[in-house]
Amino acid sequence: MHFAHANGYAPLVYTDLLEALQQDFDVHAFGSRPMWPESDPHAIKDWVPLANDLIEQLSAITPTGWIGVGHSLGATTTLMAALRAPTLFSRVIIIDPPLFPPLMSYLFSLVTFLGQEYKLHPLAPGALRRRRSFPSLDEMFTNYRKKRVFRRLSDETLRRYVDSLAKPSENGSAQLRYSPEWEARIYVTGTLQDRHTWRKLSALQPPAMLIVAEHTNTVRPRTIQLFRKKLPQARIVTIPNSSHLVPLEKPIDIATEIRSFLQVQNTTQE
Repeated sequence: MHFAHANGYAPLVYTDLLEALQQDFDVHAFGSRPMWPESDPHAIKDWVPLANDLIEQLSAITPTGWIGVGHSLGATTTLMAALRAPTLFSRVIIIDPPLFPPLMSYLFSLVTFLGQEYKLHPLAPGALRRRRSFPSLDEMFTNYRKKRVFRRLSDETLRRYVDSLAKPSENGSAQLRYSPEWEARIYVTGTLQDRHTWRKLSALQPPAMLIVAEHTNTVRPRTIQLFRKKLPQARIVTIPNSSHLVPLEKPIDIATEIRSFLQVQNTTQE
């Protein structure tokens, strides 16, 4: 099994979910390109290179049979990888993916053509303004503990987030290791391939499950409708009392749903 992480999050923060899955599976979780040293955000124009990175990383271990699981950015790139390498995955599980209806993809392509993507994307300006350093990891934790987006995370999970997101310097201060430039670049390039993904989705070979947070601000109702239309055989599950960070808020619930889906698929094959 491979787990692909979200934009601005590292594999370490998903420890509770990964440990739950490791009871039944050999779980890998590679860091995506924004976490590679010296990687250039402007080297990508869309998320195809990230999907290709995933294909290369997994194929180097074994070329078939992977169970692909991903959250947010990791969900969409896992789905893209499954469409580009049809035999790589045996199952695909995508959690709260930023996969937007085709019209939005066309509109944002126009915005990008006009050079206005960083101004008009609702999340990019905030990402670029993100505070890059704190006097210490403890002060970073205290600052983040007050943020509404993290209100459903336990202290332990938030501490993992801080520890994985920042690196201590020689003077003890904490510096972001996932750069604001990369975070913003992921945002502004995110929708550009969506219309192509929708066009190909009906041909997806591995059985698929879509997991959606009850209070998601990412998965649109139209996305769920299109997903059901393109893949009527897919399983769609909503996790109650959760937000877009559902794998961090409800790791055991997510692991339970994944096991249930895979058990049904294995029984069907038998």
